[in-house]
Amino acid sequence: MERHGSETFFVIGEGLLGESVGGREDGTGLALARAAAAPAPPPFRFSRMGPKGNRRQLPEATLTKLAEAIVTAGGGASGIPSGFTYLGQFLDHDLTFDKTDVMLGANVSPALLVQGRSPSLDLDSLYGGGPGDQESAKFYEPDGIHLRTGKTDAIEGIPAKDGFDLPRGAGNTAAKKRRAIIPDPRNDENLAVAQTHCALIRFHNRVVDTLPASVPAAQRFSRARKLVTKHYQWMVRTDFLPRVCAEGVVNDVFRNGRKAFERGASPMDAPTMPIEFSVAGYRLGHSMVRASYNWNRIFDFGGGTLGLLFTFSGLSGNLGGGQRLPSNWIADFRRLYRFGRANLQVSDGKFNEAMRIDTNLVKPLGRLPGFPARDANLALRNLKRARMVKLATGQQMVRFLKNRG
Repeated sequence: MERHGSETFFVIGEGLLGESVGGREDGTGLALARAAAAPAPPPFRFSRMGPKGNRRQLPEATLTKLAEAIVTAGGGASGIPSGFTYLGQFLDHDLTFDKTDVMLGANVSPALLVQGRSPSLDLDSLYGGGPGDQESAKFYEPDGIHLRTGKTDAIEGIPAKDGFDLPRGAGNTAAKKRRAIIPDPRNDENLAVAQTHCALIRFHNRVVDTLPASVPAAQRFSRARKLVTKHYQWMVRTDFLPRVCAEGVVNDVFRNGRKAFERGASPMDAPTMPIEFSVAGYRLGHSMVRASYNWNRIFDFGGGTLGLLFTFSGLSGNLGGGQRLPSNWIADFRRLYRFGRANLQVSDGKFNEAMRIDTNLVKPLGRLPGFPARDANLALRNLKRARMVKLATGQQMVRFLKNRG
């Protein structure tokens, strides 16, 4: 079983902030020393939008009590389809994807070291460095146009199905053979985000297959990627953001520009990510997670528990003991999104709504699988990380944003 390891945050003007494996703060500074000494590209570039926290740091015992209070039963249904929970996780990974990680064998220019690590919704987590990059070629079919897909394992009368699992099979051990062959391994962290990534692979391949015959072979990949990326960005703008934010605020930002973050920045500047967004704001998705899902007709009535969604992945679990996803665990996306067509709908009793965006998390997030008990509470991990980077309090951020108009 694999896990996310140490995290480091390179904050512009502040240097490197880091934590050790398991989410514990590294008082010895070893994590920072390793990160600083490693012969790697510059760390992902964060910036601080508002003030630093100016209050006395809470002791760990207090943080633990607060975390235990946060992890209750969740705050009720939100009305947002549950698919957007894991689409949000995919977006997070796309924003923080380090393209240089899959281009280490290529001649990477200094400019690309910055560009390849900057936050943008360009589907690099899907495409890597492109079929022309020698380290990314493994993500593509031999034609260099289609993305590779995987095949599920037949089980209980359900045949193996091409295209419904992530590509796997490289390596000489069971664990390596389970590992997804995709640019960002985090997208195999749980089954819901893995199936989201798989759906985007299939979407790219469908776009390739529906391009006009007049498009030359040398242009088919770039044309398909452009269409897929534009559709993806349009979906984020018109469907995802208005569901998780106040639509009026979203429209105001697009019409009138930013008021709080990098105001007046040149379009040619390499963008950064505000640490307040990464460590706090975007963690709203954690409150949207359900304890269980009506996953498909086999794992119905809450049978798709959160623990099983981790188990049937390659990064956090063992795919149920096999080397590919069993066919009975393919996602029924009709239960995760409202498609608006009669033949693509299920009854309300089968549909999964995300939990409400609030200050509560469902109980399974208080005991993450594979972590020691002291590190298994997701709320506690978030609180400790916020303390580590000296995040401002909510009251401080409210005052800051009010002053920005």
